[in-house]
Amino acid sequence: MNKPLVLKLPWPPTVNHYKDPILAKSKQGKTYISQKLSDKTLIFRAEVLRACRVGGELVDSFGQSRIKLSVQCHPPDRRKRDMDNLGKSVQDSLAQAGIFEDDSQIDELHFYRKGPEKPGYVIVTVEALPTPLQEHWAGKTKKVRKIDNKPDI
Repeated sequence: MNKPLVLKLPWPPTVNHYKDPILAKSKQGKTYISQKLSDKTLIFRAEVLRACRVGGELVDSFGQSRIKLSVQCHPPDRRKRDMDNLGKSVQDSLAQAGIFEDDSQIDELHFYRKGPEKPGYVIVTVEALPTPLQEHWAGKTKKVRKIDNKPDI
């Protein structure tokens, strides 16, 4: 099992600023609104990638392990913030950097609000969960009992 990985990352964009709307055209010529990653998101992803590499090599990779992710949030100021809005940027950027394959591997997720510090940052701890939980999730599917809303007679 990997040792915990601790990364200090810049303050991430919230889910509200994760994507920007753009006008696009379909093959039929109809105009519609689509989305692209925002400049803030692209810059954050580049910073995460830089933090995850030493001498061009990936610091650590958790592969397909089940993951516990803890995020200590040091906001840039005292404004009201929803900590859960930071999750998508952090999780997707770590997956894109190769720390784990997909954010669906995260079974435990913790956010901690800390005191504000300029310019704002997060300290992310990535840990592989113990083997029994790994085996539980590896290729197993739960049988789900269908529940109908009909009353028993």
